[in-house]
Amino acid sequence: MGSTKKGNQWHFGAKVHVGVDSQTKVIHSVSVTSASVHDSQQTKELLHGGEKRVYEDKAYVGQKEAIREKAPQARDFTERRASRGRRGSGRRIAGSRGFARG
Repeated sequence: MGSTKKGNQWHFGAKVHVGVDSQTKVIHSVSVTSASVHDSQQTKELLHGGEKRVYEDKAYVGQKEAIREKAPQARDFTERRASRGRRGSGRRIAGSRGFARG
């Protein structure tokens, strides 16, 4: 377990990164890291290589080369920009639906 600081608040613990098939919603890969590891460092671990499309949230922007290396046939559908001061669109990345609150 590790710690990381976000703003003025410290967070301790671990993060779970999950690879989910967008059609069947079946989890195909799981990676657990300390809280200080950035999400983008887990891209290759979450891909199995047979993907046709890759959906990731904004934390994974800039991982096009890692996606191309691990899953050469996959198209990258990573969210491009954060919406400042606006509520989200209500749509979720396929893997985050199972973990949604409320």
